[in-house]
Amino acid sequence: MLTTPGQSATGGNADPADPVCRGQADDNAWDMPALPGERAALEALQWNWGEAYHIGCDDGQWWFRRKDGKGATETASTPDELRNQIVLDYSLLPVHRESPPDRDAQPAGESAP
Repeated sequence: MLTTPGQSATGGNADPADPVCRGQADDNAWDMPALPGERAALEALQWNWGEAYHIGCDDGQWWFRRKDGKGATETASTPDELRNQIVLDYSLLPVHRESPPDRDAQPAGESAP
């Protein structure tokens, strides 16, 4: 039996509050990687913090890992909780970010014309 993403295999409706990132509801369900709200939350976290952190959601577990290699992977149960943990982590020890090269800078040992 083929079901839609919001319908369980038994014919009833799945709980809309149950995030899809918690895993496949049923092998017969259509593959939907995340609900729109969760996808937006993940994209917002990645937009704001993606230069400094790897961020994701696997099987209902939200996680982040510093790109500078310090510390371990940290987890949270909600995107808001994850954001709070990232803010705290960054405020305690900011992650060094690569800055783009200054286009007007002169190479070492050369003077400007």
